[in-house]
Amino acid sequence: MQFSRRLLSFSLALIAALPLASAHGAIGSITIDGTVYKGNFIGDVTSTNTVIRPPTSKDPVKGNTTAELICGKVGGKAALIADAMPGSKIDVLWQDTDDTGTQVIPWIHKVGPIMSYMAECTGVSDCSTFDPTNASWFKTDQLGLREDGTWFTLDLFNGKSVSTTIPQNLKAGNYLFRHELIALHTADTLNGVEFYPSCFQLRVGGNESGAPNATAAIPGIYGLTDPGILI
Repeated sequence: MQFSRRLLSFSLALIAALPLASAHGAIGSITIDGTVYKGNFIGDVTSTNTVIRPPTSKDPVKGNTTAELICGKVGGKAALIADAMPGSKIDVLWQDTDDTGTQVIPWIHKVGPIMSYMAECTGVSDCSTFDPTNASWFKTDQLGLREDGTWFTLDLFNGKSVSTTIPQNLKAGNYLFRHELIALHTADTLNGVEFYPSCFQLRVGGNESGAPNATAAIPGIYGLTDPGILI
């Protein structure tokens, strides 16, 4: 799967001018139609009272074949499920932490696209026990460059959330939602790209019957020399 040239084209000079930073982060909260669901603090995998699968590390996922590309560096499943409807708006707030891992700060990276995928939690009663290793993922959204030449990740850098929408005709069921930031500040070298995927659990209601016309396995959606992955 490749990204459009328009979405991911920008100058090498821009990358070269970007400062490098060691801080990273994860989803701090999601808001669905006004209801806020908070995630765990990074490294806290003992509490599962959340809809966001808890991360064990704030570090990026490297490489395109690791299982960590599915939901990131996850330490366990989440116990709760958020309710949503076809067409529901989801605001996703990514947050960073300082080098001590104790202070929450805004997301540090502002160059790169944002991807949204969903997979139905098949074979289980709800997503809290779903193993996504062999899940069938379908892409629902992507955010790249705006008309002014800035990336939507700049909103996260400024402490704001970014929005995505559940497909309007999606059939009812339990779904794992994969939200991913792809940081490109070091993507001018092979395997320099940094992946930040994170998953949260949804129960989609309604009476729609729509199903994806194509699905993909993760890992498997990116090649390390794809346009937009290697700049």
